[in-house]
Amino acid sequence: MEAARTTPPTVLVVDDETDICLALSDFLGNEGYQVESVETGNEALRRVSPPHPYSAVILDLGLPDLDGLIVLQRLYSQDATLPVIILTAHGDQKEKIATLKHHAFAHLIKPYDRQEVIEMVHRAVAAKNLTWKAAHAEEALTSSETQRQVEQQRTQTLLSKSEQRLTLALKAGNMGIWDWHIPTDHLIWSEEVAGIFGLAPGTFDGTHKEYVSFVHPEDRSLLEESIRRTLEDDASYDVEHRVVWPTGEVRWVACKGQVVENEQGHPQRMLGTVQDITTRKQAEIHLQNSQKFLTSIVDNLPHMIFVKNAKDLRFISFNQAGEELLGYPKEWMIGKTDSDFFSKSEADLFTRKDREVLSGKSLIDIPEEVIQTQFHGTRYLHTKKIPILDEEGTPQYLLGISEDITEQKLAELERREREILLHLIFETGPGCIKRIAADGTLLHINPAGLELIEAEYASEVLGHSVFDLVVPEHLDAFKQMHQEVIQGKKRTLQFEVQSIKGTRSWIETYAVPFKNPITNEVEHLAVTHDITKRKQADLDLVERNRMLELDVEVATVINQKEAIPDLLQGCTEALVRHLDAAFARIWCLDEPKQVLKLCASSGLYTHLDGPHSRVPMGKFKIGLIAAERKPILTNMVIGDPRVPDQEWAKREGMMAFAGYPLISNQEVLGVMGLFARHPLTEFTLKSLGMVGDRITVALERQVTKDEKNKLALFQERLLASMGEGIYGLGLDGNATFVNPAVLEVTGYEEDELLGQSPHVLLHHSKPNGAPYPQEDCPIHNSLRDGSVYHIDSEVFWRKDGSSFPVEYVTTPIQNDQGKLEGAVVAFQDITHRKQAEKVLQESEERFRLLNEAIPQQVWTARPDGSLDYVNQRVIEYFGCSFDEMIGNGWQRFLHPDDLPGCLERWAEARNARQAYEIEFRLLRAKDKTFRWYLGRALPIFDQHDQVVKWFGTNTDITQLKELENQVRQSQKMEAIGTLAGGIAHDFNNILMAI
Repeated sequence: MEAARTTPPTVLVVDDETDICLALSDFLGNEGYQVESVETGNEALRRVSPPHPYSAVILDLGLPDLDGLIVLQRLYSQDATLPVIILTAHGDQKEKIATLKHHAFAHLIKPYDRQEVIEMVHRAVAAKNLTWKAAHAEEALTSSETQRQVEQQRTQTLLSKSEQRLTLALKAGNMGIWDWHIPTDHLIWSEEVAGIFGLAPGTFDGTHKEYVSFVHPEDRSLLEESIRRTLEDDASYDVEHRVVWPTGEVRWVACKGQVVENEQGHPQRMLGTVQDITTRKQAEIHLQNSQKFLTSIVDNLPHMIFVKNAKDLRFISFNQAGEELLGYPKEWMIGKTDSDFFSKSEADLFTRKDREVLSGKSLIDIPEEVIQTQFHGTRYLHTKKIPILDEEGTPQYLLGISEDITEQKLAELERREREILLHLIFETGPGCIKRIAADGTLLHINPAGLELIEAEYASEVLGHSVFDLVVPEHLDAFKQMHQEVIQGKKRTLQFEVQSIKGTRSWIETYAVPFKNPITNEVEHLAVTHDITKRKQADLDLVERNRMLELDVEVATVINQKEAIPDLLQGCTEALVRHLDAAFARIWCLDEPKQVLKLCASSGLYTHLDGPHSRVPMGKFKIGLIAAERKPILTNMVIGDPRVPDQEWAKREGMMAFAGYPLISNQEVLGVMGLFARHPLTEFTLKSLGMVGDRITVALERQVTKDEKNKLALFQERLLASMGEGIYGLGLDGNATFVNPAVLEVTGYEEDELLGQSPHVLLHHSKPNGAPYPQEDCPIHNSLRDGSVYHIDSEVFWRKDGSSFPVEYVTTPIQNDQGKLEGAVVAFQDITHRKQAEKVLQESEERFRLLNEAIPQQVWTARPDGSLDYVNQRVIEYFGCSFDEMIGNGWQRFLHPDDLPGCLERWAEARNARQAYEIEFRLLRAKDKTFRWYLGRALPIFDQHDQVVKWFGTNTDITQLKELENQVRQSQKMEAIGTLAGGIAHDFNNILMAI
């Protein structure tokens, strides 16, 4: 613990500016202070290592080795009672708040007011002296009584002198001191505090509670929280809040305090100061409002605005546009230099320009500079920089305004690129580009155009009429388009041209009017592409479209026609219509007879009888197609020996035939065939193959459908015959099917349930009538988790509003991939079972009451002999709980002599499934004596002659046993008496003889 200081207070100045250090040393020395100065943060931290002689520290934030805020934090960690006054050129409000949050005593701005600095140092030293006094007084209390008296005398002397100086300092700083005794809640404060709170001396009752009552209501929670953290978390007590004077005036005060703990480490006292900071707060508020106004203006400007310190070129201000442009938060950029977020080359360039501005003390206009941003990539800026000078003309700051001209720059670059690109396109592009005069003269053509018309040099065609290159049949259309373009219209045309070597090509031209800036005449500017291949592709596309149309119609027929004859007839009609056939037919194979039977015919012939209604396998074209399983296409029907009726072919003009086998899984199902009066192409054969595939699939599907219908009919009859209610659910929880038992039990019609939620209709409430949320329902849980649920404790509800108990099982349905598709619910009405259970429960209750009423011990056991019930008399006799008896049995209570016989007799009875009776002794708990019991038990059988339970009783026969013993004893004594009488009679006879 440091002793009270008798030497002049020492102030440590931490600043790397020699002029500042000399000036502070000069006028603070005149005030009676010793002043020491250092230039670095590390040296300051070394000197302030406890113990140290300093009463206050004046700290500049812009140090060459450490950040000023870091030095401030470390000073506080080394000596929390040492006041640190910030004196810096940075006037940013956020920085000021940051220093105060890190326990700065005050924050002053360069250029400073001399008197303000002196007054703030007086206050800081006074606060430090108060801390010294409090610490010294606390140390004095722990010394011996004699030492305490000596120290108290000395302290009183020192305090008497110091208090006079402190009082003057407190009044000068509008500050007061207070002492709060925490256990008694007694609060002592100086007269200055009363004045700060607007109270007359002596009107304060000395309690912390009344002190809080003077605090502004909105700040009380802040004050209480600060006190709590100080007492519980050992945090510093440093808070600013408002107080309300009795007159209603609101004032601002700053409170700082230190906790004093007792020997056990518990908070005992809290000493502190309170200072009226209303003037400062009002100035701060005014300053904040002004700064907000200016900041709002600057932040809303579209250009980046920044300010740098002239000394170290560190940023001290940025507007919103700068933050968005560079991509860094303003708070992060403050205090940084260009080298912190620009490359070295960029940063060096910017620094060189900044020094040029500051040294020349004049504005510099930089038309274009390039920067790399974090999120916007490369940006082009137009920047102006100007120095801000003080009264002596010395640069203090550098102001920069940067306009983002990236869009203009990119637009200029894009224009240049476009010019280059257009030249490259014209010279190297794959399309023909040409200019044509109003009279049709070719003025210009690119290399691709020369290649299109097979010209080796431009001189071969330039100056000649383009009309000579257009084929005659398209010339009129081209001239019409040319005139419309010259008149100012845009046009597109497809036509044929003939090259100078005679080659014909299809081309597509896109033409626009072009006003020649030199001649001021309208010209025809066109871009032309060779579309010969595309034209051929268009023809192919037409053929494919015919195939698609045929496919669509066949698919429609197959989807709409269920009967096979109708389906096949529709397909032949589609073949005639889309393939321009004279007629088309489909034969189906009668496999047992190996005969192809005509099933459909459209076009020239629609009858199904006649000589070709039945074609043997291998005969004629149709039979050969089926036998060889290969399609046939011929355009020479006349003269083909496989067509026997050549006269018919000639008469009807039949030229071509195409046939295709219908095959499924290597099995021939039939044959399609058609005749035409024109040549047929491979397209026809492909079309037949496509239609054949669809017909084959349709035939297979029909077979499958018939089988499914049979299976569905079987399942439907099966569901209808079952007595249980069964219904299906989709993943949406709605019914997909119901069997008649569901309708009979619930009273609903089938259409009332299908597509509806069975939960809403049948399962909406619990047995007690409470709503049953669907998310809690096991049936719907099965749809979510795929589990099987078996429930017999719920009810279903009928249409008439009545309910009935059910036992149901819900089983999820999964597809081949294991994905849930729905669920099946099977249920049955268990009303009769529930009634029987109720009767059984009532019977069991009567049985229990009877068991409790009779004097015997009553018990029941499972088929294996383990107990499952004992009456109250058993529990009372053995002195144990019901669970103990059920779990452990009563072998431990049997007399050791009786245990083997009882176990043997019990095993014999269970094995023989016969009643048993035995006497044994049981230990009674209350007096630890054995009593005789007669045990009887008999088996209970079910309808299958199986033992389901053993019923037994134990009857106390102790008194009977005692009577039997007495009878035996009496009989024994009677026999002894008779024997003794006989002996006496014989003895008398002997005596008489003697």
